Amino acid sequence: MKILSILFTCSALTLLAASCSEEEELIAVPDTLTDCFAPAADANDPESQLRREFYAAEKSFLLFNDTLRHEPIGTAPDGSTQYFTELLDIDYTIGSDKNIVHKSYTYSYLKSIEEKRAAVNLLREKIIALLPSTMRPFSWLLVEGISPKGATETLAAVSGQRCIAAALGSFETEAEQKAAVAGVLAKVIGSGVEDSALDAFYAISADNYEGYSSSCTTMEKYWELGFLVKGLNWNGVPTNKYLPNKQQDVDSFMQLVLQYSATEVEQQFAGYPLVIEKAALMREVLVQMGIHI
Repeated sequence: MKILSILFTCSALTLLAASCSEEEELIAVPDTLTDCFAPAADANDPESQLRREFYAAEKSFLLFNDTLRHEPIGTAPDGSTQYFTELLDIDYTIGSDKNIVHKSYTYSYLKSIEEKRAAVNLLREKIIALLPSTMRPFSWLLVEGISPKGATETLAAVSGQRCIAAALGSFETEAEQKAAVAGVLAKVIGSGVEDSALDAFYAISADNYEGYSSSCTTMEKYWELGFLVKGLNWNGVPTNKYLPNKQQDVDSFMQLVLQYSATEVEQQFAGYPLVIEKAALMREVLVQMGIHI
């Protein structure tokens, strides 16, 4: 028995030594899920330098198009090169059901390096400067414009788990720029606010969310009920008489208070006390989150 014990001990030590030797020879596996958001390590063009410097300063990745990877993976029978292409899925969610149909968007890109630098400066000075560090997204996609596929409307921003896409291209007026900035901020902040912080805000319109009102044929009728936007009908189109859901309500009021001062809101919606009350409550929510406007 003593001999067997010695043999077992020697065998275990031999296996342990072999295991340690194998571990020393392991090669690190590239982090492709993160690396595809960063510029190539050997890229030194002005755009790559801008993206690298932005990440170092802001700790968020910076993108200017929604193609994360376009890599050759082999040769087809006809001799052409085959590629693996990965596009940014703004609705991507870790652990989501693979059968979920995600929304898709069309982006118009910023073209020159000057346009890209101007968009980055606007992002830093008017948006990031107002955000607590806990609200910085994993990545930013800066573009000229955003539209849902198959629709003619344009959006200031869309958000997902991995990215905030923001339309921060050229603007003809300062008012247009201010509206775009407010739209981006509303999307970022709205995705991070806790529901419990909005209890008082929700309470005002609790009986009307996602309802139907035959009187709502003009925007003034929506304002009387304390809403800034129309609701959505069955195919997702804003429609008269349908009342908005909670997320639409939060997004619209968030943008309102980020774009206009309390005095401007009171002047613009004089005669609509519910709108003024909800705007004041939303402003309080922002202050509680550490966002002072």
